[in-house]
Amino acid sequence: GNDDMPGRLVFSTNSGSASATERLRITKDGAFGLGGANYGTSGQVIKSNGSSAAPTWQNLYSFMFYGEQDTHHGVVTATYTAILNLGARDFTVGDSSIAVFTESTGKLTIGANGAGYWFLSMGAGIDDVQANDFTQCVIGKNGTGTDRGTVISSYSRGWNSGSANQVVTAQTSCMVNLSAGDVVRFYVYHNEGTNENTEPNRTFAMGYRIG
Repeated sequence: GNDDMPGRLVFSTNSGSASATERLRITKDGAFGLGGANYGTSGQVIKSNGSSAAPTWQNLYSFMFYGEQDTHHGVVTATYTAILNLGARDFTVGDSSIAVFTESTGKLTIGANGAGYWFLSMGAGIDDVQANDFTQCVIGKNGTGTDRGTVISSYSRGWNSGSANQVVTAQTSCMVNLSAGDVVRFYVYHNEGTNENTEPNRTFAMGYRIG
């Protein structure tokens, strides 16, 4: 090894000769390179690309969010409605360039650095569902408060086959590849003849992105 200039350390074979071959370089900023190539920057980690490809560098970051409904909201009969009021025990961890979770409207907006695969999950309960009716939930992107847009999860259904006026819940999860600018909402539905309310302590949305 030799200190070939102030502020960086280089390890070479045949060190000090005209035929020296660089094997490892460490800079004053904490970056390092292997074999004279594959240089990263401070704060990046080296990433394996499998047995047949050279490693590359990437930033390691994460974003997590959770929201649990604190007050109910009305859901119109036979209409998919994006859940709101996810302020009880809510949290977001991560830079806003990855995503922004807005608990009051229950939506997740993907930032410039948040494109990639996400895990998302939701659960919702509807009060006073009548016998032989159901609650259903699904996750969608780029829709509105009552338009699912592009459905990105499976549909989950909770069926009430017993007595009337029951709290009926449903829950779904997915892995999805999201793009910068996508807006995700979490939708609930019930199929009965009256407008009913969500159940605050049974309604939530959550997810994470690790890249």
